[in-house]
Amino acid sequence: VRLYDTTRSMGSGTMGALAHLTKEQKQKIEAEAKPLIRAGEKCKILWNSLTKADFRNEGRLNEANLNLVMEQNRGIIEDLLKITKAADFVEVFDLDKDSYLDEDEQISIFSVIKTKIQIVAEALCNIHQYAMYKSLMKEVREIESQIVDYQDRLRQKIYLKQLADYKSIGEQMVKEERKKWNEIHKSVEEALLSKAESLQYKHEESEETLKTALEHPIEATKVKSIPKLKHLQYQEKLVAINERVEEAMNYRK
Repeated sequence: VRLYDTTRSMGSGTMGALAHLTKEQKQKIEAEAKPLIRAGEKCKILWNSLTKADFRNEGRLNEANLNLVMEQNRGIIEDLLKITKAADFVEVFDLDKDSYLDEDEQISIFSVIKTKIQIVAEALCNIHQYAMYKSLMKEVREIESQIVDYQDRLRQKIYLKQLADYKSIGEQMVKEERKKWNEIHKSVEEALLSKAESLQYKHEESEETLKTALEHPIEATKVKSIPKLKHLQYQEKLVAINERVEEAMNYRK
């Protein structure tokens, strides 16, 4: 925010500097100070408008949001910052040039207002306007208190947003893990079912083979005749006949 050149060249308020101030310059300082009266109250109104403009609760304001703020608080913004367009608002306070005012950049609005009031108050002190100086310094202290409060609110908002993000990420991770283990469980079940079906088939096949074998026991155990075995059986028969003949002859004697 640009101020008059007079206060920048006054130094620490020496009598020499005061001697160079004309009546018109002193009147200009007083005129600069008048819109800053009740600045603390005006800052509260501006803060509420900024908060309402962030209707998505993202903590960021774009030029469209700032246009809404400008329409609702044009007089206040002109009094405190000498800004008349939302584009100028973004140009002055968009420090990272991303076309948005984040939480820190929104706080910087009130820091600039406080600094401006303090500079003007020091100029009033230098021209012995102590009543107005005291009034403006009271506004400075009130705005400092507001800045601390606004920072706490924004930190709380950031904390809640991050907490919601972490919760969403955690739920997504749990969902993915559950899906992964469900797929593994399904794969294991399919493998076990396939193995059970294979064992059942082998068991039924073995039962069928055993049943077939039991239905034909003789054919299964029949031994083919061997020529040598036939010869031994024939000799055994001859021996038996000879023994019976000899027994018959002895009986006749």
